Amino acid sequence: MYGELDEASKAWQTFDGNMHQLGKSPAEIATAKKSMQQFAQQTIYGASDMASTYSQLAAVGTKNVDQLVRGFGGLAAASSNPQQAMKTLSEQATQMAAKPMVQWQDFKLMLEQTPAGISAVAKTMGVSTQQLIKNVQDGKVKTEDFLNAIAKTGTNANFTKMATQFKTVGQAIDGLKETMANKLQGAFDRVGKVGIKFVSDLTDQLSNVNFDGFVDGLFKTVADMEPIFDDLKTGFDDFKKGFGCNIW
Repeated sequence: MYGELDEASKAWQTFDGNMHQLGKSPAEIATAKKSMQQFAQQTIYGASDMASTYSQLAAVGTKNVDQLVRGFGGLAAASSNPQQAMKTLSEQATQMAAKPMVQWQDFKLMLEQTPAGISAVAKTMGVSTQQLIKNVQDGKVKTEDFLNAIAKTGTNANFTKMATQFKTVGQAIDGLKETMANKLQGAFDRVGKVGIKFVSDLTDQLSNVNFDGFVDGLFKTVADMEPIFDDLKTGFDDFKKGFGCNIW
């Protein structure tokens, strides 16, 4: 849980900073955070992973980000490895959102991760999967249209059910860990602030320590003890010779 809480703490602090930079109000930030945390508790995905995607998509002016992130989760649920698919969809969509037209390199990775999901998106856009592929390769698919289709498709009843229905005990445990992390995050952050202050104060104190003087004193101590070691060595050699044999 420590690792889970530590990663979440870093992600949410970055999220808060990015959203403040975008001019979002505390209420808007709190609402977005709560929405992602609730979705994460119901699924195998981590809210901290979604936080980065959310803020980056918001930074490039993407509309309806909350539904879009949930849409990624729905489409990823159709993959054999939903967590990896969620990461890939999020990363590629973030790159895609900054460009007016869908790039084949981004689309290809999405298609590889969740072919069934992208096939459903094509249907929402009124074309076949093969036609959508050709349109993307020809540079004819607007990014905004494609992302809107993901948001609409990935949040329909079927994909939502797939995303929020645990298939294994391991996935259920992931959901439990996410719930625990959300509940403990506030207390963890408060304790973390105390720890950070302690380490920072210790760092400031260490910056005033004269380590050169410490090392000089250490070398002087070793030099002073050298005759003692020499005497010990001589005594040990004499001790061995007294036995008149080579047992050492």
